[in-house]
Amino acid sequence: MRNDPACQGVVLRVNSPGGSALASDLIWREVSRTHEAWKKNPRKSPPIVVSMGDVAASGGYYVAAGTDHIFAQPTTLTGSIGVVSLHFDISGLLQKLGVATHTFKRGKNADIAGFYRPFTADERARMDASIRRVYDLFRKRVGDARGKTLEQVDELGRGHVYSGIDAKELGLVDAFGGLREAVALVRQRSGVGDRRELQLRILPVRKTILDLVLDLLGPERGDKGLRGRIQARRDAEPPLPLVLTTAFARLPSRSCSSRRTNRAPSCRSSTRSSDARLDASRARIHPSTRVCDGSHPLALSGNLSGDAHEQAAADRDRAVP
Repeated sequence: MRNDPACQGVVLRVNSPGGSALASDLIWREVSRTHEAWKKNPRKSPPIVVSMGDVAASGGYYVAAGTDHIFAQPTTLTGSIGVVSLHFDISGLLQKLGVATHTFKRGKNADIAGFYRPFTADERARMDASIRRVYDLFRKRVGDARGKTLEQVDELGRGHVYSGIDAKELGLVDAFGGLREAVALVRQRSGVGDRRELQLRILPVRKTILDLVLDLLGPERGDKGLRGRIQARRDAEPPLPLVLTTAFARLPSRSCSSRRTNRAPSCRSSTRSSDARLDASRARIHPSTRVCDGSHPLALSGNLSGDAHEQAAADRDRAVP
């Protein structure tokens, strides 16, 4: 979107309690790159603004830290700056059930994510170090975006959840508002007047009925399944840029021309007779005749009667090889 000349701005709507740290960092990267491109060249790159929904916590706040302006509602649940990791251990349950397991592995920590045994001391230390690295990166992202030190972010973090009111007082969000306020700020930053109508493109695109049916039929089977073939056909046709889509949408639609005339029009086709004509005095074509391009050299829609209908059929047969 940041490379589309027709894009005037981006509003990132965040309504998520968080999730994968890797996915959050990937989204943050794209948001940050879009924001930095706008700061470097506001004329060629669109601004990006974050609008929080009901929940924008943990990973939801992580992705919002890529911009310099965040809108939230007073009742929004946000914050939760922290990292958590779970490890399931069902070895006690298996022992009660009398089930024995044996793991074949290659490498010391190959089964560190397994749930058939508890962590060893070395594995627990490794997991703690990994969580600490992700948490320090989280604090750095928030500190750079909100102008705070790592110690200040740590005081606000450690998993604490805040309402929108508290988050604004603590400097985690900038203003109260929703999508309208975010769009208004995008207009202001991009220099678009309030009276100018903007075309909103909502991404990702909603699933069609066919997509929903395919989801019910079963999981994806790669390129061999029906879903794979349909997706491959869609990928083979890259979407047009927004500027071309808007231009094509404004073009007048092509339709069959309707004229009131006393002479019978002709339609050209690659046949033996390059121009088949019908005598209007004998055919008695209705004044509201519509001339359309068709598979036959003469495609007319009118009222023919008597011998005129027979003559028209004969002329058509002679024109078609």
